[in-house]
Amino acid sequence: MRIAITGANGFIGSALARFFESNGHDVIRLQRQPAQAENSMAFDLTAPKFDTAAFVQMDVLIHTAYIKADQHKDAFKHNIEGSKMLLQQAQKDGVKQIIFLSSLSAHAQAESVYGKQKFQLAKNFRDAGATVVRPGLVLGNGGLFLAMKKQLQKSPRIPVFGNGQQPIQTVHVDDLILAIDKVIAQNMTGEFCVAEPVPVAYTEFYGALATHFQREAKWIKLPLGLLLFAVRTVEKLHLPFPISSETLLGLKYLHLIESETDLKKIGITLRNWKASIASL
Repeated sequence: MRIAITGANGFIGSALARFFESNGHDVIRLQRQPAQAENSMAFDLTAPKFDTAAFVQMDVLIHTAYIKADQHKDAFKHNIEGSKMLLQQAQKDGVKQIIFLSSLSAHAQAESVYGKQKFQLAKNFRDAGATVVRPGLVLGNGGLFLAMKKQLQKSPRIPVFGNGQQPIQTVHVDDLILAIDKVIAQNMTGEFCVAEPVPVAYTEFYGALATHFQREAKWIKLPLGLLLFAVRTVEKLHLPFPISSETLLGLKYLHLIESETDLKKIGITLRNWKASIASL
């Protein structure tokens, strides 16, 4: 197949590109800073211009590109409008299957900028007949998990609010890629949650992670409002901290998402969070 991947130099995008290339597919890497290679093309959500050959005879488009709020002052606008233009171009050029990578954080009650944007984007892609994949916290050597790992190695201080029992559903990056591969192979449409069905409590997860990196977790227990104020103050000062205000807002409305039905439809069994961490 011919597969185009946006954000192909990112954590998940690059892993997807390597997987499909190693399995003999023709991968077109769409990224902000293209490499000097025939299969790499420039793509930027802030100014989405498309090479006339980008989607010609393309079988699959996987959209993973995303601009973080701290990367551009108009990130929200560019994520929504840039993705809309990408979707329209792909449909115009007859791409057979379009997949958008969303998140379990994307829901109607989301307060984080990330959750709100992913929720709106997922709706736009669903309404256009595309396929939406909602992974849990992706465990691998990149993304949010890598940031968590690095910060824990620097300092084991971990902020906690409420009872610390917020449910976290994870997925190993390799399992996520296999799930997407199966969705493509079966030409599945709709929305699919790809996350382990049985969650782990926030404090148990962070505590085990700290132990894995040979650190002893030290809990900072504060009310959510005070904790948000403290974290935002630290962020303004550009100081390192084990969790961001965006992550705290994501945790505020975190709830168990039923995923077992979708995993059965896809035909995949995910390793649990303990096995994922051990493999890293």
